[in-house]
Amino acid sequence: ETHFQVLSWHDALQTLLQYWKRAQPARSFFYVSGRSSMEAAFLVQLLARQWGTNNVNNCSYYCHQASGVGLTQSLGSGTSTVTLGDLQKTDLVVLVGANPASNHPRLMTVLARLRRRGGKVVVINPLQEIGLQRFSVPSDIRSLLFGSEIANLYLQPHCGGDLALLKAAAARLWQQGKADVEFLQRYCNHFAEFKRDLEEADVAGLLEKAGIASAELDAFCECLAASQRTVFAWAMGITHQQHGVQNVRALANLALLRGMVGKPGAGLLPIRGHSNVQGVGTVGVVPKLKPKMAEALLEHLNVKVPDTPGLDTFSCMEAAARGEIDFAVLVGGNLYAANPDLKWAAAALGQIEFTAFLSTTLN
Repeated sequence: ETHFQVLSWHDALQTLLQYWKRAQPARSFFYVSGRSSMEAAFLVQLLARQWGTNNVNNCSYYCHQASGVGLTQSLGSGTSTVTLGDLQKTDLVVLVGANPASNHPRLMTVLARLRRRGGKVVVINPLQEIGLQRFSVPSDIRSLLFGSEIANLYLQPHCGGDLALLKAAAARLWQQGKADVEFLQRYCNHFAEFKRDLEEADVAGLLEKAGIASAELDAFCECLAASQRTVFAWAMGITHQQHGVQNVRALANLALLRGMVGKPGAGLLPIRGHSNVQGVGTVGVVPKLKPKMAEALLEHLNVKVPDTPGLDTFSCMEAAARGEIDFAVLVGGNLYAANPDLKWAAAALGQIEFTAFLSTTLN
């Protein structure tokens, strides 16, 4: 059919089964949005693996996959190191590559309250976002009527200049004697190499690459050095780069340099876009399950995870573009709109013979 039709549940399920029965596991994939419940996500990945494919993925492969990889490499875990309670205790938030005024408005309440109690906010963003300079929180009558100042310091590096800026900040802090050396020696690996790298850093060259003036770097480092409890928060502006993983590791290194991991009111916060993106990954919506989970599925549910490697989200889209995918199940979200090249995405998804999209709204 070329136009939308309303089907009964019976007809819809029969159509789904008709195409599913003739599909091959290796030429199929299952995608779950972070808006899905953990129970639904678990059942989707279980069904896919029982059928015979590891082509199971979620929306984080388009947003915070770089965060998961970078944090795992730096800290051993790909998750945030802070809780919501830590945001009430921090005295400094460094917000990098994110615009919560548009995309995470609940966070703006936290930032406004931080400023009100005397804390500081440093924003690092190539674009001057008005909402990150001043914002009106609708649920706060004082903020609603008079507005709330947000950024104490607003740095605008070149696009792609974040890595150079973060490295320059770490080197400048080390030169100023503002590193938590005891923390680094006690809790961190490769301290000698890290120290040597900072001492040999060409700060002037890094600032040129970053597009930041030396005075601006000094102001940033003053905020970091004065803080007792710093939260480093970031979003797609950091991860949607060719060196997204390195950006995240640079943020982690800066936090470790100041001893801002593992204590109340301080840590690393990848700002998630969907309410349950962490949850769907935890319950198995990933191409490669952790060995313990695979063993548990076999032991308790008699489901053997396929031996063939699975494809992540973008790899599935690339396979679809090559005509190698015949069947797809998409649960929530909007995989088409999540791709940066919509023309390419439309052509790729159009190559799939049958796509089942489960959502509460037309999309």
